Amino acid sequence: VVNREFDFIVLNLGRKQGLEVGQEFAVVRGEEVLGRVKVEKLYDELSAAAILPDSKKDAIREGDAVKAI
Repeated sequence: VVNREFDFIVLNLGRKQGLEVGQEFAVVRGEEVLGRVKVEKLYDELSAAAILPDSKKDAIREGDAVKAI
C-alpha cells in the first residue's frame, strides 16, 4: 500500500521476517531504483515505512519490491 498524503508505504514484511525500526530499504521495480524508505512502525507480519525525501514518490506503487540497503 502507498499513502502519498502522508508519504509512507506498508510492507508485507514485519518483525517475524527480522525487520527492525530504523531499517532502510530501496524500493525497486525490475532494475530501476525508485527511492528509499525507512521503517517507522513494526508489527508481526507488516510494517510502515516513511518514503525518504530523495525518492521518486510519485513513481512508487503497490507491487514494487524492496531490497535491504
